[in-house]
Amino acid sequence: MPSKPEFGSGSAGGRYYSPARRVWSLVLSVVAFTVVTPLSVLVAAKLGSKPTHWSGATVADFTLPFDPFRFPSAPPESASQLLSASMDQDQGDTGDLGPSWYDAGAQEVVLGAVTPRGEEMRRALANGAGAKWRIQRVAHSARALQAAGNEVIELSDHGIVMTTIDGEHNRVVAATLRLSHALLTTIDHRYGDAVVLVYTPFQPPAYLNEPPPNPPSLWSRTNPPVAWWTLTTGFPWHLGLVALGVIALWTSPRLRRRPTSRQDPDPARRGDFRPYRGSKSPHLPNG
Repeated sequence: MPSKPEFGSGSAGGRYYSPARRVWSLVLSVVAFTVVTPLSVLVAAKLGSKPTHWSGATVADFTLPFDPFRFPSAPPESASQLLSASMDQDQGDTGDLGPSWYDAGAQEVVLGAVTPRGEEMRRALANGAGAKWRIQRVAHSARALQAAGNEVIELSDHGIVMTTIDGEHNRVVAATLRLSHALLTTIDHRYGDAVVLVYTPFQPPAYLNEPPPNPPSLWSRTNPPVAWWTLTTGFPWHLGLVALGVIALWTSPRLRRRPTSRQDPDPARRGDFRPYRGSKSPHLPNG
């Protein structure tokens, strides 16, 4: 007898999934949405792809416990003096000056300016300095970024633990122990692209004095369920790609060309044998 195929044929000749294949496809779909989606966001952040939340906020990095700490290369003495002078100049900024930073590749001090007046101020400061320098126009002033950083650090209830000014990218980098739709929406609504987040769930707590008698646990400090829900549902590009993969999982077998069935040449084994009802057998010669 012919063996039973994995896929049966319906009354109209269509093909259908076996129950086992349906269950397996359902399991893969659940795993894709609940595991692959959040992991893809974290991997993208780790690789520097800067995944973007549906609100517009960006997760610029994801830190792990074994990540090595990379100290920035120390600039030469003359460049350090010019950087120090530029930061002193930032103290009296009214919105014309951008943050400055040291470009180790070009070995230049990059002096940020927002307006033409800021360029003139930076040029006057740098003339006569012993270091190489260049002026770069930026969108956010040092004063605005400093104010944003001071405001974001107040969001400690949402997990913010530290803020720094990233002069190279003209933004504030805020480290957070937690991720939530509320935090990401607040960051984008208030600051736009001036503030990005770095997700640091494994950062140990820091205390000014001795730790409290009952310090909070890692679970309570990071709130993994909310972070998982945010990573799973908050990043449309990643969610969309996973959804396309799930759709392909369910539809690709139906799109395959139906293979033609092989028929046995022997009608008896094929099941099509019909007895001969004539007066003479077709297998015997006449007479």
